Amino acid sequence: MKYTNTDLGFSFELPAGWQEQPRVIPPTFTSDFGMIQIKATTAKPSFSTPAQRKAFMAEPGFEFLDDASFGDESENVLHLRDMKNNQGWLSAVRDGIHYELSWDPYDRPEMQSAVSQAASSFVFPNHKTAEAAVAHAQQMGPAQKALADIVYGPNRGSSVEDAVERLRQGGMVPIGEGRTGTFCGFPNEILTSRKFRTPVGTFWYVVTSIAGMYWGISFVSGGAMSRSLIWFAPPLLAVLTAFVAVGRFDLRRGLVGAVTLYFTFLIGLATGYVLSVTGIIRFFYSPTEG
Repeated sequence: MKYTNTDLGFSFELPAGWQEQPRVIPPTFTSDFGMIQIKATTAKPSFSTPAQRKAFMAEPGFEFLDDASFGDESENVLHLRDMKNNQGWLSAVRDGIHYELSWDPYDRPEMQSAVSQAASSFVFPNHKTAEAAVAHAQQMGPAQKALADIVYGPNRGSSVEDAVERLRQGGMVPIGEGRTGTFCGFPNEILTSRKFRTPVGTFWYVVTSIAGMYWGISFVSGGAMSRSLIWFAPPLLAVLTAFVAVGRFDLRRGLVGAVTLYFTFLIGLATGYVLSVTGIIRFFYSPTEG
């Protein structure tokens, strides 16, 4: 797959099977072999050379490797391995922007191959695009700067309490608690960010609704339908359809999909019943001989 950053214009490629995770900051890519992230932020003068970054990032258990290249950049590149957590980083600075490619786990052959392809295929943006991005970053508001500092900046490893406090100072408010900590958001964006996502695609709901209407019309029109077929077939078909629509074994999503599909079928059934009783739509079946 090829990824192109629409804001900065840099791009790189990953082997088949890798997928970008939607609505995730920073851009994150996953496969059966692990996870890769790419970060791009303005570089401070004290962070512009490999030696400066090495001095800042050095911690016990970190190993710095010499065989580093990032796109067509080979001089201003730092290759770091976290031996304790089995993670890796590639760091490069060009035109005032710090690019950081990180991956987890470090030592799987498939992961090494993916990182090698991403690094070798990496294309930096042109100088004017990078210059404009740096100028835009300097004009960010306090909330945007607080978020960027937590995600990308030198204080990203600080405590949760400190991060939440800095987000509050930037204009964000806590909106909930989860297993990983406190979720924060901008007050005017909280409602718009909570969009309902159906467990299966719209296509399956449309098909199920049409099927329910067909059954409702057929029942009133005198179609040969046994009670056991009416009561037991729809729930079973809803379960089977939900797991087919999900495309993988996800028990929670499959069961929620089955329930919503079944209720969609019932709504279609009631609609078809009303349409047939009122005479708007009727099927004409030949009377069965008894």
